[in-house]
Amino acid sequence: MRVISPSELAAGAAHTPLLDAAGRIDSPVLGVDLDEVDACAAVPGALTAARVRALGCDRILVGVAGGPPVRHAATRLAGALDLTVADSSWAGRELVTVPDPAAALGRIAAAVAANPTAALMLASLLRGTETSAVPAALDVESLAYSTLLGGAEYSTIAVLGPDDHRDAVGSDDPAVTARLASAGRFIPGVDGQIRDDAGTVLAVGEVGELWVRGPQVSGEYAGAARSHTLYEGPLTGVRQTRGCR
Repeated sequence: MRVISPSELAAGAAHTPLLDAAGRIDSPVLGVDLDEVDACAAVPGALTAARVRALGCDRILVGVAGGPPVRHAATRLAGALDLTVADSSWAGRELVTVPDPAAALGRIAAAVAANPTAALMLASLLRGTETSAVPAALDVESLAYSTLLGGAEYSTIAVLGPDDHRDAVGSDDPAVTARLASAGRFIPGVDGQIRDDAGTVLAVGEVGELWVRGPQVSGEYAGAARSHTLYEGPLTGVRQTRGCR
């Protein structure tokens, strides 16, 4: 990940096109070295220009500070960045203190690289709702989530289609009407099973963990003890789960 100085930020280094010639996101996150803020502050108007640039940037800007604290100028600029990590010699509500700012910056960069669209959407959501009333902020959050559902970083595994809705509404059979409370049917190419903690396949109607496989399914679920598990056979009719593998 590229790290720029506050002076470079003021000069527009973070404002190159976000998308490359192929339409892919280019450098979704940049570091800003706050240890170099003195040089920027020494130029009349440069620190203000850096703040303005930061507040209007399409990219995620993460400040990093590991040297001796430069309180006023650095914290003033940090307040315009999306996040700033600093060592324990720094203090202020604009900063998150960590044992190793450079290592923390690397982890942030890796997380953004893994999900650039989602990361950029989150940054925009947090910026746009910082001073919003809760109902308005929830509306923006719903819009952001809906936008992400159509992107390449998210995928659909099940759908309750129009025919299922019509059948359920027009039926007197409780087993059929109960489909309205389900997650739907697996889409073509995706299947799954409900299993207990020991990995045993459960019967229809029993509660357990949802194990899913398909070409667009992630290799693991965050925090799961098991991953990359293959199995034989499809699953239909199961409505409830308490986890996901």
